[in-house]
Amino acid sequence: MTGTTLAPLSPQQDEMVRNLLDYPECVDRYDFVCLFRLDGPVDRAALAGALEDVVRRHAALRTVIRRHGDGYLQEIHPEPLVALDESRADGDLAALTDALAAGRHGADAVLSGAPLFRPGLHVLSGGVFLSLTIHHMVYDGWSLSALWRELSECYTARVEKRSARLPELDWSYADFAAEQRALVSTLLPEAVTFWREAAEGFSSQVPWPAPTASAGEPPLVLGHVPLRVPDHATAALRSAARQARVSPSAVLLGATAAAVARTTGWRSQLIGTDTAGREDRRKRHLVGHCVNSRFTAVTVEPGVPLVELARRVWDQWAAAEKYRDVYSDLILQELGLSRLFKVNLNSGRVTAQDVPALPGVGVTPVPVPVVIRDWRPLHVVWNVTPAQIDARLNYQRAGVDRSVADAFGRHALTVLENPLDAI
Repeated sequence: MTGTTLAPLSPQQDEMVRNLLDYPECVDRYDFVCLFRLDGPVDRAALAGALEDVVRRHAALRTVIRRHGDGYLQEIHPEPLVALDESRADGDLAALTDALAAGRHGADAVLSGAPLFRPGLHVLSGGVFLSLTIHHMVYDGWSLSALWRELSECYTARVEKRSARLPELDWSYADFAAEQRALVSTLLPEAVTFWREAAEGFSSQVPWPAPTASAGEPPLVLGHVPLRVPDHATAALRSAARQARVSPSAVLLGATAAAVARTTGWRSQLIGTDTAGREDRRKRHLVGHCVNSRFTAVTVEPGVPLVELARRVWDQWAAAEKYRDVYSDLILQELGLSRLFKVNLNSGRVTAQDVPALPGVGVTPVPVPVVIRDWRPLHVVWNVTPAQIDARLNYQRAGVDRSVADAFGRHALTVLENPLDAI
């Protein structure tokens, strides 16, 4: 297409391409469907125009991935690739959610130039619904919040017949990718040296007990164990954080490491924790996949209390702060290590407060049920709010017994309830 610009992939996108090729059964997990019920008089022309405004503003939403020569590149198009189409159907909401889930892209489509941002307006007998399907190649959790804010402002501006008041964009996602690649020659060698010493003798793979009760379970399909931290344990956690002069997140990482050690006997652990990667103000309003993983190399020594373990986690994060922008997968490749055991913190959720705000229109998120597959045997997502702390343990039903995930959860709670006791 005339005016199309080619740009290198970011390291984040490079890793995702490998995941798409290595784990084709899991790839639709990257294509995220947001569905909202719209109640009230929707100005459909203003909504279509607002979506176009946002797509024109963010090049990532006009980007596709395609093979060129020996590798893949971003193709950045000058115009939106998909307009807001309105469809009418006699089916019910369940039929719509099933169709949206089934329409998520597989690896071949993503790597052959399929649009990665697809909006839709669906008129059913039971109401009007807005769908936004967006691929992880071009967004992350931070991006969704920016997307909702800007869609809200652009819609409001069109309804009020004024210019949208949006923050200036200093960067494009292609600029971000170029900066990330520049770090390969500047900071990557130093980061590899740091982590080679800090993680010497550590493994990134948890030796989860072999499954005994998982016969017949579909491969790679995840099960989920919810874990709510009781109020008294939350109070103990926050007290431990104050005593150690660390964040609650450091305490949770320490508690996770202790629970893994108690469940598996694995004591020298290399853990990965996703971070937004938005410290640079130029990235604050950018739509794109900027997430990185911070490493934690921690040894759970018998007799060490959680409060001391949290202090060690905190000190290591401080020592490695210089390398926070070097993409973690590049370091792992240089160290010859495989994928990290993931422990994520403060994972975002789409809630009634985190949706587009359209004046005069009620906007309600609607879940789209999907089967989630993952190549990781087990990973942990902690959600921290001022009111409470909870977690979600995601485990491969064919690779890890539910009893193991349950035991992990019990150990984590025990450690959190008694942060001064020996682990």
